[in-house]
Amino acid sequence: MITLNNQSFSRVRGFNYQPSYAPTGLEIWLNFDEHLIAAELARGKQQFPGTNALRLWLSFDAWLRDAARFVRNFGTTLDILGNLGMRAMPCLFNNWHSLPDFGGISAEMVGYWNSPRREVNYFQRYVSDVVTPFLHDDRIFAWDLCNEPFNSGREDAFAPWLTDLRRFVKDAGASAPVTVGVPPDIRQLELVEPMCDVLTPHLYGASAADDAFVEFANRVGKPMFAGETGWGSLDDNVRLETLHQELSSLVERKTGFMIHVLHHSLVADCHRAEFGPVSEVGFMGCIEADGTLRAGYESIRKYFTQ
Repeated sequence: MITLNNQSFSRVRGFNYQPSYAPTGLEIWLNFDEHLIAAELARGKQQFPGTNALRLWLSFDAWLRDAARFVRNFGTTLDILGNLGMRAMPCLFNNWHSLPDFGGISAEMVGYWNSPRREVNYFQRYVSDVVTPFLHDDRIFAWDLCNEPFNSGREDAFAPWLTDLRRFVKDAGASAPVTVGVPPDIRQLELVEPMCDVLTPHLYGASAADDAFVEFANRVGKPMFAGETGWGSLDDNVRLETLHQELSSLVERKTGFMIHVLHHSLVADCHRAEFGPVSEVGFMGCIEADGTLRAGYESIRKYFTQ
């Protein structure tokens, strides 16, 4: 077993979070329910007191519809997190698509609108609106440029776009480091490494114990933590055993983690069958729709204190 050399993010203990009331990014951020979000995050902090980080999925679609309201709601969410003693890794764009579709980008969109021939670069305008008000905000510990950008291929479109985004965020003067969340694929991690100050691969299943990821981080001299982990199942016992295997492997390698996901939600993979389509991933939540802790999950609290 190999341990991570640069352990500056090894104490990250957190979750990805999707509010329970909506299935898409546009609805989450424009039909914003401040009180429900505060209640769900307080519930999560109570169940897992060692939680210090949250990955927030933002919405380019919501910004396109109503930029001022979206940015205001994002700021309110940071206020809630700060009051609970947690910090955020906002994820600016998304290229993971399922049922229902969370929303996000596509290669066609990037190829057309990121062209220097376009009079307005809406991607950069969005990033400016979101990042600039929070350039030196201590509640933000990293900016995730895009969730799983190569899921639909087209590296030729996405790699230059990510490079442009990183340069834009850095030139704006953001204090927090920049990253790109990719699936457990060394080749994809190698592709985004130049855009990343910290590596945040999504380490599910055997990849959480795969020394190749730690070896790569050590070779390039960068810190790393799992931006997502905790492969799902509708079977509580199967999912719980998976969590123990993945989290113990990550902690042993001195790698921080963010479980996917904290709470039941209408977003894909975050609910049981009575709330919508369920893929082979099953249910990835740690807290049920009724607000109770999923059966046996008190046993994973120990990883949040290690």
